[in-house]
Amino acid sequence: SYYIKEVKKSYQKKIVKSSCEIMTQVQYMTKTIDDFRAFIKPSISTSDFEINEAVDELLRIIEHNIKYNYIDVEVNFQENKKYIISGYPNEFKQAILSIINNARDSILKKREEEYFQGKITIDTFYENDHIHISIKDNGTGIKKENLEKIFEPFFTDKINGDGFGLYMVKLIIEDKMDGNIKAVEQENGANILIALSKNV
Repeated sequence: SYYIKEVKKSYQKKIVKSSCEIMTQVQYMTKTIDDFRAFIKPSISTSDFEINEAVDELLRIIEHNIKYNYIDVEVNFQENKKYIISGYPNEFKQAILSIINNARDSILKKREEEYFQGKITIDTFYENDHIHISIKDNGTGIKKENLEKIFEPFFTDKINGDGFGLYMVKLIIEDKMDGNIKAVEQENGANILIALSKNV
């Protein structure tokens, strides 16, 4: 009957739609796995790379984890600007990942007291002939007396922390990439600021 035919058509459309969605997910997962494999592979030598592309690749890998924890990520940079630097792209991404993970943990810790919408903001900009990357969060923040200590080995305020995360970040940014990293005091949450020499 006409009704049965329409039901079959509707069912077939749903199958096609579901199949397309599954294929999209598979393609996304494959891309994510490829990104992850490239991400964990150490950079053999220095190379020129664009900061925002590197950050975008990293965010694709950790997107699910961030969304699962109900945290918004905002990325800001000047359009039509290329932020090219010379260094170790994978190690750079690992350093940014460590900072973002700290921001996430800080937000989750603060949520133990009260629920709020977590937010991580990543700003890239030129200043004083350097490229700056600012990573802010609205978590528990950093005590003024600890602003410099957080980059020291063995320093941690986490129950299960080993105190090596930000120390390794500092080694990557300052020793491997000839940059500078510091924690900037702010009223709400934390702000980690990286400065790198641009590749002219």
